[in-house]
Amino acid sequence: MIERVPPLARALGARLRSLIATVGDAEAVDRAMIAAVVALDAADRSYRNAIESALPAPGSREVLGTMSAYRRAVVQLRERAVIEIGTAFGAFDPLDTFVPPSQHGLSHAEGMRAANQADRARAELSALRTHANARIVDHLGTHAPDLVAARRERNRAFRGAIHAAIVPVLGASVPTLEAIVEPLATLAEGWY
Repeated sequence: MIERVPPLARALGARLRSLIATVGDAEAVDRAMIAAVVALDAADRSYRNAIESALPAPGSREVLGTMSAYRRAVVQLRERAVIEIGTAFGAFDPLDTFVPPSQHGLSHAEGMRAANQADRARAELSALRTHANARIVDHLGTHAPDLVAARRERNRAFRGAIHAAIVPVLGASVPTLEAIVEPLATLAEGWY
């Protein structure tokens, strides 16, 4: 039994289970998603290193600092949303646009309340993102195309990490593997 599954790995596992009903045992999914998170973290470190390498020191400090502050704010927002929503979303990410099916016998009113709270959290997330992007864009200058390319590379690496993690759980013969990788990778992008 795995003692602690990181929140992103739990959210990825919940989303995977929503896409494929017969995923296998929960521990195998947890191990796969934990491995995916390790690979996602490595890809994100490479992205941050690219920012640090591309920008002059004052700009890279400002961009990386703004990214870190944004990410901390999103963690707090996500934690607050989970508390406000309660168990309605289970391990699903309340900041993801995917709305999980009611698994806990929620009434229609409880489901609507949870959805409204998640919508408010996503609106707050959008405001946080807009503010962070406005601060970051001033420091990119002529390096913007390089950093856009670095972000695309990170996102490709995210898809590769998710793919590598789910193949052992689902098998390479799943005909809709790409249809599974894409929503999981998009979910992961929202955590970085």
